[in-house]
Amino acid sequence: MIFQYSRAKPRQIIMEELDMKNLRKHLPVLNGFEIKHAQNRIDEEIRNRWNPNIRAKAEEKNNVITIYEVIGEDFWTGQGFTAKRMSAALRSIGKENDVVVSVNSPGGDFFEGAAIYNLLREHEGKVTVQIIGLAASAASFIAMAGDDIQISDIGFYMIHDVWSFVCGNKNDLREVADTYQMFDEAIADIYAKRSGYEKAEIVEMMSKDTWMNASDAVDKGFADQKMDEEVVDDPDDGGEKKARAMARRSVELALARDGISRKERENILNTAFGKRDAAGAVVRDADQNEDGLKDLLKTMKTGG
Repeated sequence: MIFQYSRAKPRQIIMEELDMKNLRKHLPVLNGFEIKHAQNRIDEEIRNRWNPNIRAKAEEKNNVITIYEVIGEDFWTGQGFTAKRMSAALRSIGKENDVVVSVNSPGGDFFEGAAIYNLLREHEGKVTVQIIGLAASAASFIAMAGDDIQISDIGFYMIHDVWSFVCGNKNDLREVADTYQMFDEAIADIYAKRSGYEKAEIVEMMSKDTWMNASDAVDKGFADQKMDEEVVDDPDDGGEKKARAMARRSVELALARDGISRKERENILNTAFGKRDAAGAVVRDADQNEDGLKDLLKTMKTGG
């Protein structure tokens, strides 16, 4: 049977035509396995468009899970939101209780993202996903596991083909390309099932690195509705907080590349920038911070 989907309200039409009580349970399981020749990374364009300071105003409820980091452990810093964290959070909430997942993430590791998506897909209680900032790459298909997907007016979706760095000989590269083709097909199946688009259309959207604002996401079926503006804390400070966060991030990566431990990095960053999200922290140019700290590290290593 072929269904004619309405792009305006695809989820409701799908639910009625397929007589589904729970669309989430009918989404495909996303299977992924590690590839030794590939390392998942975040596209720099996505990272640069991500504002890590956007938060939900009310996060004190016991059933709220926040994904405000990269997906999986960051290659350099070791930080990020993992499947282990999601599993622990869901156990704490209880398998039959409703859960709200607040998302502002640039994506990250495909394999961790697949595991997180599957955990949410299998949760017995209702899953409400709220895109308060960015849901890009792996974070975008994690969001598909919601029964109700909401997006703020300042929210964005971004979907693309699986992206990574690959090393090896010609046979290794062919193996990775073929395997990633399967992963892309699996993700496209999820987007298509959730949105009502034909799979071929989704594949084309992924290959073009498609960005969607809140209105686009709702119109195209990637979200069910917009959120109330009161729910989101958007720090409108002329970009100062974002600049500070990006500067801190740049320096943190430089320190990680120099082999500095996480604890030592945090001490150095707190000295240079103040504690995370501290009001009134000094803002300096990222390159100046990086150069200055490299000089400091050189002095520390040579003993004077």
